Amino acid sequence: MARPRWEAQGETPFIRPLTRRLEPALRRPTAAWPRARLVLRVLSGLLLAYVLLKALSAAGGWLLWEVLDITPTPLPAERNAVFLTSFLLVFAPVLYLSTCALARRFLRPRVDTLVLYMGTTCLCATLGEVGTDTLCVALLKRPLWLYHVWPVNHGYTSAAGLVTWPLYGGFLYFLHQALRANPRLRPFNGDGAKVLLLAVDAMLLEICLNVFSLGLFQSFFFFYFRGDLQHFSTGEIFVPYVVLGYAGLKLLAFLERRRHRLAMGLALQALGILCVLAMP
Repeated sequence: MARPRWEAQGETPFIRPLTRRLEPALRRPTAAWPRARLVLRVLSGLLLAYVLLKALSAAGGWLLWEVLDITPTPLPAERNAVFLTSFLLVFAPVLYLSTCALARRFLRPRVDTLVLYMGTTCLCATLGEVGTDTLCVALLKRPLWLYHVWPVNHGYTSAAGLVTWPLYGGFLYFLHQALRANPRLRPFNGDGAKVLLLAVDAMLLEICLNVFSLGLFQSFFFFYFRGDLQHFSTGEIFVPYVVLGYAGLKLLAFLERRRHRLAMGLALQALGILCVLAMP
């Protein structure tokens, strides 16, 4: 008759329960290593992204300050319309085509969901800007940024955001489509990876937008007080972008499952307009 497994291994009935308790603990360091490696990869990726952003902002600063010899001044109110028209003509096709390049095909929008993304981003980003800068004034005794183009509410936000934030919401919609369409990008489609990607991407867009604004209109669109990225953006904004971005993604996922997305998007856009008009 075959002996029990514990007896064949030289164990007794009293020792076997003890070894069963110890086995998970012995396996734990091996199971924890992939998580530690993932954390190290994320941290190294974020560090590399910051280095690249710093190099890009330094190149933009050299072009603007040294080559073009630009002296920034706040944008006069009568040039706001020209600024926003130029912004749309440049950034709308660039943002759309960049997401198509990521998806490796032209992306077709579902209008009601696109409008939902645009309206939600407009309202939430406007309120988020005011809330973040107000909190920074309370904690740091200074705001993170001030707008120089069409500023409202002490410069914490801008009436130009009624155009720029819906456009960014449309970019988010197409970016989500691209992440789902391209199999190579699906690792970035989880909530955690997507939030980090969007935070870094937002800082990149800030640098590009300020270089555009300074190059064509000799004015910062918004001026960050910390100069680690030439005042175009800053590493200080990364954590607020992660926190607000995560909340925004959850809100969008919730609203996207509801009916009447078109009506909700238009209503949120209208609320965003009213909030800006009500600000001093």
